[in-house]
Amino acid sequence: MRERTSISRALSEVILRAKSSVILVGVLVTAVLAGGVYFYACASIITGGIIYEWMRASGLKYRPLAAIGSASLMFMSLLQLPWSNACAAVAFLAYFWCNRDALSTVLRASVVVVGAAYILVAMRLLGMLYCTHGKMFVLWMFMCIWLTDTGAFFAGRYFKGAKIAPKISPNKAWSGFFGGVGTSVLVGSFVASFVVSPNVLHKVPLLALAIATFGTAGDLLESACKRYFGVKDMGSLIPGHGGMADRFDSTLLVAIVCSLIFWLQS
Repeated sequence: MRERTSISRALSEVILRAKSSVILVGVLVTAVLAGGVYFYACASIITGGIIYEWMRASGLKYRPLAAIGSASLMFMSLLQLPWSNACAAVAFLAYFWCNRDALSTVLRASVVVVGAAYILVAMRLLGMLYCTHGKMFVLWMFMCIWLTDTGAFFAGRYFKGAKIAPKISPNKAWSGFFGGVGTSVLVGSFVASFVVSPNVLHKVPLLALAIATFGTAGDLLESACKRYFGVKDMGSLIPGHGGMADRFDSTLLVAIVCSLIFWLQS
């Protein structure tokens, strides 16, 4: 009886996650293909959502103000309006100053400030990737992240085995990691030949490998932050997934690493 209940719960969770994923993917793909201000608005809303969840986990005040401010300033920055980046820096310094009592130790202050900067820089770099390499590259990048998650889920469930970092993320196995990497590189490289521009094709295997590897690392990094703050999920906005940060944790580090690869090979 208990076994049936456990299976039923697991199945219900998978169905819930699948439904949420379909809606999320649909919205994201529509925004990317629509392009321009639609993509910038979507990226800015995601930024605001992640910042809100980060400030809530950190125990800081005025979280709605931080979310609205970060979304607005990200939108301005993606539109490349003058002084937008400088305004963002000043605004966040002022915000952290207003919350200085909650940043009681050097370690906590460093984690909170560096984490917020990491989110903002990553989302800005995602916008730069969109502007420089086009909508199809960004879609392909998202597809590789989703392929990694899917391959890791099924390989980890089937093969199980040793865990990558049991104290940080007890469900992540090495078998899942290699399954995710293999799925991303093989399927991603095949699909790239149809959708990615010719000047990027020679970088595709490296990019697919980097996306799978650092996508997993981004997931583990967020899990470590949740452990540090003592929270199970960063939010509850997306049923079955948690919050914005729980869904886009891989995207943040992947955007940074892809931008670095392009910069190093330019």
